[in-house]
Amino acid sequence: MKSIKKLLRKPDQDDFAQLVTDTIRGAGNTDSIEYDAGSFKLVVGSKTQMYLHNVYGDYIKSPRQHRAEILKRYATGWMSITGEETPVEDALPNLLPIVRACSYHDISRLVSQVEGTEQKDVPIQPLADHLAVSLAVDAPETIRYVVQQDLTAWSLPFEDALERARDNLWNRSGGKFATPIAGVYFSHWHDSYDSSRLFLYDLLWHLDVNGDHVAAVPNRETLIVTGSEDYGGLAMMARMCEKSQDEPRPVSCIPVILQEKTWVTYQPESGHPEHDSFKKLRIIEHARDYAQQKDLLERWHKITGEQITVAEYVPISRRDTGAFSSYCCWTEEVPILLPEADEVAFFKDSRVVGKAAWGRVREVAGDLMESPGLYPRRFWVEKFPSPEQLAALLSEG
Repeated sequence: MKSIKKLLRKPDQDDFAQLVTDTIRGAGNTDSIEYDAGSFKLVVGSKTQMYLHNVYGDYIKSPRQHRAEILKRYATGWMSITGEETPVEDALPNLLPIVRACSYHDISRLVSQVEGTEQKDVPIQPLADHLAVSLAVDAPETIRYVVQQDLTAWSLPFEDALERARDNLWNRSGGKFATPIAGVYFSHWHDSYDSSRLFLYDLLWHLDVNGDHVAAVPNRETLIVTGSEDYGGLAMMARMCEKSQDEPRPVSCIPVILQEKTWVTYQPESGHPEHDSFKKLRIIEHARDYAQQKDLLERWHKITGEQITVAEYVPISRRDTGAFSSYCCWTEEVPILLPEADEVAFFKDSRVVGKAAWGRVREVAGDLMESPGLYPRRFWVEKFPSPEQLAALLSEG
């Protein structure tokens, strides 16, 4: 164990796990506590798993005088989650919508599958192509996700619960947005539900912007809104999202655009001043999510004994312009899960024989690609494109 002086500065992950363990013990918990350094989690008792990544990020970014309170609040919150179920009369006033990336939910499912823990059935509703809304019960010390078992116990349909949660969040959302410059708006609540207010489209549509409303939720504490024709506002949004890459509790840096009452994933067209900025953010986010997904899928295939290659999502940056793009490799005679990249490189006879754009690959060889329902999306392929398909793909490469 490192010296107290060093712990006061910035503990590493192992030291932090010990600090959380000591805090749990100090709160009176006598269950067994095991530390899994590889997953950076504590296993409390027989099944409770406490992942430490987010709270560690909060801890090291906080002033020293606030750190003990962060530990205490986190430990108390987790202990309350493992207690008795919340009665419906206590839950309803505290139901709130939770906006997260779709990858958050699917990767959580894979983690449970790989680690052999109980998989929670968390009902979700799509919000955009890459975002979804779920439910939580807000408590003073923690946010407790609502699972289907809760809704069944409460005799409450998901749609009705979501409407109640929406009303509750609306009632908490008084006050104006901060406006650093005309046409750009920042949320000011900083209550862990700023990103969730994306669900309140009617809270945002009246904001005075140039063009359609474009929004981004890089983390739980940040909601940024500007207009699709406001190039300065979009540039500020892109810069804010890029700066937030290392912030704890990320959601998504991929923006959305409001079309009537629906959020749609937004990517400016080629030639737009911020096309490259937002494409870079998208590729960085996908690279992170695909890497985590690949690791979990490979661990799962090792458990099941399946001989499946999980192809890498490869981000690249051009030396001359700095523009970002991505590719993956489709290898002959290998069962493979392909990520959805900008381009596909075809690997045949121990070499790359050419590349084609993803859309063209889906058009020509889509009959060979099957979606297993993963997010970020992958496509299962067992066969290599025929000589005729390959010729059609590479003739435009």
